[in-house]
Amino acid sequence: MKTAKVIIGIVLLMLSLGYLYRPSSILKLNDWGKRYIFNDAWVLNYRWKTGVLFLVLALIALYMGITCQ
Repeated sequence: MKTAKVIIGIVLLMLSLGYLYRPSSILKLNDWGKRYIFNDAWVLNYRWKTGVLFLVLALIALYMGITCQ
């Protein structure tokens, strides 16, 4: 868990530095995300499969969080 927090911190640090010093790279990253990740046609075609996948992952995470002491 500690490693995940460090990795997330590094990613957020790199993102913030990108916003401050290289806004053009952030715009390219945003454009890529719109084309591939947040594509409406893909979401409409695969919404059930994606929804079930996220539901299963959420249930597993909740179960692990509740049972872990």
